[in-house]
Amino acid sequence: PYHKNAIVQILFNEAVDPTATTGLVTNGRGFDNIRLTTGDGDERLLPQIDGEFRISNQYRTVEFVPAEECGLNSCGEVMYCLPGGTGINALIQAATMEGSGPTAQFLAAGFDGVVDVAANSMDGNDNGTAQGKPDDNYFWRFTTLTTINRDPPVVEWTYPSANRLPVQDRSNADAYDPVRARFDSIIQGYSLNTENAYIDSVHEDEIYADTFWYTLAQDYLQSDDALVESVEDTAVKSEAKILHRPFATSTLYDPFLLSGIKNVYQNCFNPAEQTGVCLGNPNCCLNQPSEDACSFE
Repeated sequence: PYHKNAIVQILFNEAVDPTATTGLVTNGRGFDNIRLTTGDGDERLLPQIDGEFRISNQYRTVEFVPAEECGLNSCGEVMYCLPGGTGINALIQAATMEGSGPTAQFLAAGFDGVVDVAANSMDGNDNGTAQGKPDDNYFWRFTTLTTINRDPPVVEWTYPSANRLPVQDRSNADAYDPVRARFDSIIQGYSLNTENAYIDSVHEDEIYADTFWYTLAQDYLQSDDALVESVEDTAVKSEAKILHRPFATSTLYDPFLLSGIKNVYQNCFNPAEQTGVCLGNPNCCLNQPSEDACSFE
């Protein structure tokens, strides 16, 4: 069972159409290409849990944030909860097919199921052929606890290294490799954005000052740090990635991970808790405590 302040996450193997995977549910009705319900009966007819479906992770992760408020997290932000102590039915609906498919019909209200960015209906039974609903609908069930999880996410490892020594661990980074940070829990994809995770650069030629671009993504990992690659794998942690244009030579780059990053239990990342010497301080700069924001060396 999961603590009731969990965000429901769905990872797709490719980018999906955001118009077919995001929306609001109010008073048990609204967006229903993905349905979360409680109780027994036909999952397609039961009243839905109120909340919002959001997309992130380069259109591969869809998250459901419930509407019921249930306190504040460590950042003083409102936390939202699923119904506690109950079973949750989760149904992802495939779309109505256009003829024999795999393209889905675009109806008056849009797609009536999940499609990829090329408008192909979801292959929910993973038989290699899009068959539309109900054959390709995907269903699972989980249960919730009445308690709230308040454990914050912690960084286990970074590339390039965040350690002060040895210096070579932070020098001569591959120009094309993403900057990565492995957390000990699953990260809420919607919080992994360019406001909460970014790279600052200092370039000798100011003409390049506004040409450094980057984007955010995450991989889901199993307990042995292997990638989650199928529904049989169990995700327990995330590896955040900052994907960037090629690094320039002889240039300083400074990655930042801010407290706006949250795990799936909506708990804020606290950079000051990643090492003993920084414990209790607002910032941790290269394993050194600081009351001020981190800066380049």
